[in-house]
Amino acid sequence: MRPKIYLKLATSLDGKIALKNGQSKWITNEKSRADVQTLRANSDGIICGIGTVLKDNPNLNIRGVDCLPAKMPARIIFDSKLQTPNDYNIVNQAIGGKTIIFFDKDIAQNGENRFGDNVQLYGIGCDEYGLSIPQALEILGNLGLRKLMLETGGRLAASFLKQCLVDYIYWFFAPKIIGGDGVDVFANLGFENLEQVIKLTQIKQIELDGDLLRVFEVKK
Repeated sequence: MRPKIYLKLATSLDGKIALKNGQSKWITNEKSRADVQTLRANSDGIICGIGTVLKDNPNLNIRGVDCLPAKMPARIIFDSKLQTPNDYNIVNQAIGGKTIIFFDKDIAQNGENRFGDNVQLYGIGCDEYGLSIPQALEILGNLGLRKLMLETGGRLAASFLKQCLVDYIYWFFAPKIIGGDGVDVFANLGFENLEQVIKLTQIKQIELDGDLLRVFEVKK
């Protein structure tokens, strides 16, 4: 069974995730960020791409919740060339659950696991979108992971959307306008007519101290 994918987005009202110079902390407020921690705590895993890892050195763990889950969510990285540094937070055994890294089986060196026992490496194939997301999700499903948060940059998020692999979107909007020179939330989707665009149904809306969380179901 394919895991359910919950895409988390945090943007300005005009759909930007950062200024032109890359500054992005913090677009949303403290209440929104706390809500994200709750979403993580209710997930089996958190997915991000290597670009996010190298740029932000994220922990992808759970912070500031009243009750930690019995099992911390797995940290799942799409890293085709195995560029993740050994000393980065994402592979640090002390700060979260296990880490799963998917890499290109035809490019990356599939030798000794340099990360240690807390990291599981999976060499998978590629397709027109890069690393094969369906193949990765099949592996994750076989590992018993059923609900996954997608917290990543615009390119990997667009790849999931173009392949109809996102089930729900949790979109946090801050009451701010960044402008056309800001960084877009999605990479190019390549649509040529309106019949191709991603269609959403809003199922919830919550005000968070001035920010707005809108939850959408993605129409298939």
